[in-house]
Amino acid sequence: MRSLEWPAGLPACPGPWQTPHPHACPPARPDHATARTGRTHIPDRTSPGKSLRAVRGPAMHPHLLPITLRPDGHATISPAGELDIATAPILRGALAKAAACARYGVVVELSQVSFMDASGLTPLITARRQTRHLPHGLRLAHVPDHIQLLLHLTGLATALPAYPTIRAAIRAAPAAE
Repeated sequence: MRSLEWPAGLPACPGPWQTPHPHACPPARPDHATARTGRTHIPDRTSPGKSLRAVRGPAMHPHLLPITLRPDGHATISPAGELDIATAPILRGALAKAAACARYGVVVELSQVSFMDASGLTPLITARRQTRHLPHGLRLAHVPDHIQLLLHLTGLATALPAYPTIRAAIRAAPAAE
């Protein structure tokens, strides 16, 4: 297997001395998917040998939530299953890692979220605050109708911009604060 380098022009993921929590941004480690897609999956330090992968089940597992660092400096995260009071802390931790590693913004792809209640909004609001320093901040992509309705009813539809695709979320102009 060939050795993969960090994309030229992007700063390395900050070390523990630059983040508020020592495990906020584990070092990126290329895997087989990186060679095909140019993306890097971030391993989870809390469970050696396991990397953050997608879950296709009824609930999220803390070690299986994917965070992808893109060559363009964005971090994407794709939760799957139910997002409620039991799984909200998992998403909050993953979004904090993504915010610490991203250079331009964080995109949350929600197409695989089958259920979301008001407690699922808390990690998104927290992540919005954590990404204010980034040019693109926090953006949502592939938002299902039931989550769009929840955002509209709570008045968060304007605070958490939703886009039809990840590419559209990345290409949109930076948010004006």
